[in-house]
Amino acid sequence: MPSSFLRRHVRGLLRGKFSPSPTFDGDDPPTPLDDQGAFLSQCHLAGIDGRRIEFPEVYFGKTGLDIPCIQLECFNTDVFASYTGPDGGLTQVGEMRRQPLVRMANLDDEMNLSMDGTSEYDESDEDDDGDQPIPAPLRRDKDKNRYLVAMCFILTLKSQCLGQTLTSLYNWELFDEERAFGASVSLYEKNPLTGVNAGEPVADVWGVIGRSNNGVLALADGVNWGDGARLAARCAVRGAIDHMNEHIEKGNLKSTTEVFHELLASFHSAHSLILQEGGMLTTLCVGVVAPAVNCDRYTHWVLCVCNVGDSLCFVYNQNYGVREVTMGSHDIDQMRDMRDAGGALGPVDGRNPQLHNLTCSMTFVEEGDIVFITSDGVSDNFDPVVGKFCVIKRAKVENKENSQLPLPDNRKLSVATKDSPPREFARTRTCAATLPCVDAASRHELMLVRMRDIIACRFSSTRDSLFPRVTASVLSHRLIQFATHLSQAKRRTLENPDLYRKEKMTRSEQRSRRRAVREKIADMPGKLDHASVVAYTVGRHGLRGLPSTIFFHSSHFFFEI
Repeated sequence: MPSSFLRRHVRGLLRGKFSPSPTFDGDDPPTPLDDQGAFLSQCHLAGIDGRRIEFPEVYFGKTGLDIPCIQLECFNTDVFASYTGPDGGLTQVGEMRRQPLVRMANLDDEMNLSMDGTSEYDESDEDDDGDQPIPAPLRRDKDKNRYLVAMCFILTLKSQCLGQTLTSLYNWELFDEERAFGASVSLYEKNPLTGVNAGEPVADVWGVIGRSNNGVLALADGVNWGDGARLAARCAVRGAIDHMNEHIEKGNLKSTTEVFHELLASFHSAHSLILQEGGMLTTLCVGVVAPAVNCDRYTHWVLCVCNVGDSLCFVYNQNYGVREVTMGSHDIDQMRDMRDAGGALGPVDGRNPQLHNLTCSMTFVEEGDIVFITSDGVSDNFDPVVGKFCVIKRAKVENKENSQLPLPDNRKLSVATKDSPPREFARTRTCAATLPCVDAASRHELMLVRMRDIIACRFSSTRDSLFPRVTASVLSHRLIQFATHLSQAKRRTLENPDLYRKEKMTRSEQRSRRRAVREKIADMPGKLDHASVVAYTVGRHGLRGLPSTIFFHSSHFFFEI
């Protein structure tokens, strides 16, 4: 038929234009895009032994009432590690000032009205000497109010001193390389003329407290740059940890529901401290590790996490690698916009926070697992698209018009020169720069696989076991080192001294140079940001130590590639 004749010739013309190879077979059907995803699932995501490992269940919701209630053991208060950073971390801000109780003195006005401004002592004086003038009620009320104000001030001062005493008991430079550690670094470029890093100061703040049978860790990532962002992050971590420490010391946490109730209250304390100190916006992620009682599962430890924003919590296990606990705060089946944090504490609209993705999450962990929280400067650099390991899979609607065209992996690159005649034979070769396409779910899985590989076997392919045991400090340094090396090309490009020389250039020349730099950087892997990690190893401190094989010398924290 004429229509089929035209369609066949137009298709051949398009194929001839985009692929001049004489060996191209037009009758073969194009390879579906799903083959690449299946290849990744079979060869990389399924594990070394070819079996997909089932992760423990993760429960999440907006409050603790949406999550199963697990009874917990009594929280011990013996602290073996308390560490914060960078540059002093949460110790650089004061604690939240509690609301004064002196307003309660106003209740005395009602008592004065009920007693008509007199007392039994005054009535006896009236009977003894009726000629004496009656004191003014206002003066007597003022004396009573002054007495109540003094009493309330003493109670308020006593409670504030108690909070300061609990906070001052911790040595915030006491870290444990095996069980409680944290690290931060700036991935931004350094000005070659001034020697100052862009994006200073580092707006990430973290803190961790390890007790004999429980632990609390928190990380905040200040939105944007500047002192206001760092102040907000410091206030968030200080307010949250102070609130959790107070209730742990009092022994108020008996179940996961109570833990989540106090976690949400700690976010309120964090936001209030930000408003008190005049900070800007920040993300926040707080995790609590505690032992469960009467638990018939394979583990006796529970991890409760509350987060807002894009600071995420993960668990590293020797059997299944790395899994994310905060997956309920973002849809892993949708491509995430990394420029949008999703939520933040602080005065977003002048006073209120943005709690769009505020999520409570819970999962079971095993003794020896490492719970760690990362800022987006770390987690985003493990994304396969950011690292230029994969490309985003296009939707079917976008590919409908180009469905008849040959796929990129079937096209050929011509090496003919511009001076060659148009019909001269040109040697062709297959393009070897094709990257696999991934959807949102595979993209998230590949991020976890990349984390697992870096934590378990560093940058080499040789290893003694599948997923070896590591310490909290080794895990933190390996994650940060990977992000540092991945983004090194971008930093070196921006640290070129020629970009900082004051040369007389027209506006068009300046725009063209900036455009060329942006295009060059866009093709490079990695993301420039502040990168921070805080980690805690699950276990009972002092009851059963870790094997001696996990002790690493400090010189082994940073490895040479």
